[in-house]
Amino acid sequence: MKQTRIPGTEDKTPAAVRAAGEAYVAEATKQARQQRKTKEAKEVLIAAMEKHEVESFRDDEASPPVIVSLTERQGIKVTKLKKGENEEDHDSDADAA
Repeated sequence: MKQTRIPGTEDKTPAAVRAAGEAYVAEATKQARQQRKTKEAKEVLIAAMEKHEVESFRDDEASPPVIVSLTERQGIKVTKLKKGENEEDHDSDADAA
């Protein structure tokens, strides 16, 4: 049995606002799911790097190529390399800091 509405209590939210709200909630839900997947993937990567005693590696197949490093604070740092750039360019930056 459906409840009858009391006059004056009808939902006066415009359809455009309701549709925009529904679209936002759907995207926010997708983003939250993706953040959980990213966190899980990060944990698996950290565990694998620690198990194999790898502090950093270069992935030339990524576009652009990247250097993935373990850090104390964030856990993982991904550095995108520019064309013609190599690991030594980043090592000297870290030494200078």
